[in-house]
Amino acid sequence: MMGGQDGYQRDMLSQNTTSTTLMAGIRVKPTKVFSLGLNVSATDSEQALDPFDLPADDYVATHPPMSFDFSVAHTYSMIDVSRLEASADANFKFSNNMWMNLYFRYADYEDNIALFQDASGTISILGAYMGWSF
Repeated sequence: MMGGQDGYQRDMLSQNTTSTTLMAGIRVKPTKVFSLGLNVSATDSEQALDPFDLPADDYVATHPPMSFDFSVAHTYSMIDVSRLEASADANFKFSNNMWMNLYFRYADYEDNIALFQDASGTISILGAYMGWSF
């Protein structure tokens, strides 16, 4: 909310938000003991406050150190990010209760409006694990 000090009217701030995610995945099992998987997702998100007016002429006149130009304040919380993520894995079943998984994961994050610090970057992870059930 804005306003409200010294009994002034309060108005709700409004914002526009859009987020789109596309995902796809496939798993194939060519044999009883081996399977391959591939997953891909892409996300694009944007958010921004609508411009707002914060009239406080009387307040600023009586509190000069508090004067601030709010005409661009709505731009201080803008978000515009995109993310691409992909993963692949291979699963090997050695017996009914023992298996191993090898995987690769990749993510690319883009911060298109870096307000304080650019958080863009990529990461690649390669791993393996074994499982035993009893």
